[in-house]
Amino acid sequence: MYKVLDKDTIEMEIVPNIPMPSRGFPPRVEPSEIVNAVLYKMKTGVQWEYLPVTALFAERALTWQGVYYHFRKWCLKDINTNVCFNKRNGNVDREEYFDQELYNLRYAIERTNAWMDGFRSLLNRFDTITESWKGFNYLCFVVLTLKKSR
Repeated sequence: MYKVLDKDTIEMEIVPNIPMPSRGFPPRVEPSEIVNAVLYKMKTGVQWEYLPVTALFAERALTWQGVYYHFRKWCLKDINTNVCFNKRNGNVDREEYFDQELYNLRYAIERTNAWMDGFRSLLNRFDTITESWKGFNYLCFVVLTLKKSR
C-alpha cells in the first residue's frame, strides 16, 4: 500500500480536523484510509477514475467515486484553516511598492512553492472546482508541515 504519510500521523493530525457527517451512514472504511487515498491522488496527480483503490485500502476498498465523494464533502464544509490576519490587508496608505521585509521572506516563499511542486495535482491543475483545488492546497500544506516538523 502506498503511503504519503504514515497511518499514525494521519489519525492523530488530520482525521480529528476533518468534518465528519452528523447524519447518514458512516464511511465503510476508516477515514485514515480515505485520507491516504486523497493524499496519493494529490501526490501522484492521477485522475480520479484511475485511482488504484484496491492497492490503497487494506480490507474493504471504496470506489474512486466514494473517495471523491468524501473529499468533496470535506471541501464543502467550513474548515478552520487557523491562518493569522494578514497585516498587509489593512487600510494603510503606502507610497512605495517595495517592502524590505517581504523581500527578505521571498526565499521562504519560493522554497515552499518548490516543495509544493512535488504534488502533481497542484502542479497540473486538472480540477476545475475551486473548493477541490483549495482542499488540495490545504492538504498539501498540512503534509508539508507534518513532514518538516519532525
